[in-house]
Amino acid sequence: MWRRRPNVILPQFGVHPWYVDEVLKNCQGWEGELSRMLHLVPSAGVGETGLDKSPRWKGNIEEQEIMFKFHIKIAVEMNRPLSVHCVKSYGRVYEHIKHVQGAVPIVLHGWMGSKDMVTLFARIPRVYFSINASIIKLDPLKGIGMLRAIPLDRLMVESDCPDGVP
Repeated sequence: MWRRRPNVILPQFGVHPWYVDEVLKNCQGWEGELSRMLHLVPSAGVGETGLDKSPRWKGNIEEQEIMFKFHIKIAVEMNRPLSVHCVKSYGRVYEHIKHVQGAVPIVLHGWMGSKDMVTLFARIPRVYFSINASIIKLDPLKGIGMLRAIPLDRLMVESDCPDGVP
């Protein structure tokens, strides 16, 4: 389908933070395979990648950072958009992506950060905040403040079902 309608479906290739440990242990040459897939599909973006310090994922944050840095590097080198997963690690994610400074679009997938974090990340050109139905889990005051802080030209709405269903 994506070959017939390349502007409708844009695939992403990357290693999600939940699977970093498994990939680093079991997949020799993952870097080359990721590069190969991106070369095969010129419309593809990079990701979902990022950092996750939630109790759900018991992996090593330093290993996630190694993977995240590689994803950022290849996205910039190949001029591809980057889809970023961020849970309980907003400051660290910010430190990694602030150096990109608009070189590629960055989508903060499933954004649940605070109003202050929106203000910080919005300083970086071409950073977009993608929200889904999970936003209703937030305290209403936090959620409303956060949504109001997102510049309208940087707001994206996603349907990440069934994962995005509260």
